Amino acid sequence: MTQSNWWRSAAIRTIFRVFRKRFGRKSTSAYCNWVLARSVDGGTGLRVLVNVIGQAPLGIGIIILWPLVGKFGKRRVTAIGLVIAVVGCALGLLFSFAAEVNFTLILLALIIKSIGTVPTCVMAAQIAESLDHIEYSNKFRADGCSASIYSVIITVCTGIASSILLGGISALGYQAPTSTVQEIVQNEGVRSFFTF
Repeated sequence: MTQSNWWRSAAIRTIFRVFRKRFGRKSTSAYCNWVLARSVDGGTGLRVLVNVIGQAPLGIGIIILWPLVGKFGKRRVTAIGLVIAVVGCALGLLFSFAAEVNFTLILLALIIKSIGTVPTCVMAAQIAESLDHIEYSNKFRADGCSASIYSVIITVCTGIASSILLGGISALGYQAPTSTVQEIVQNEGVRSFFTF
């Protein structure tokens, strides 16, 4: 199975995608609470808005995705999506480091990033095609092994993302609130870490 270039390529992209998703999900609350707002209560409403607006393009994008894949191919569409997602992330970083954080610009960057991540939905199809190739070449199907490896990837990426997040905020002097309404101005290192 690991001799298949298609499978290895899909597995490596899956590792990056899962890690990015796990780290993003774990850090979104802190980003909304301490970069966009100054308290847990202040960040709660923003988090809902960030999740809804940041993920809305995925629903529309799925409808548009498959005709694009049919015309240009999975690899090209995925590569272009990656470039768009990187541009969205870079804009989000740029807008977050501005002297005055503009929430509208942050949401625009999230929408661009979300549009770029739509092609990751074809990764399951790419893995299935690589498993078909393995079956054709070796006369056996490796679905069970792939599913097991995927479970390991999810577990390991979740642990690494949590460790990086908790280790980073601990090293940078995160101030934990004593209540949800307490307003805290986190130091620039912590705010930059959540932004990144």
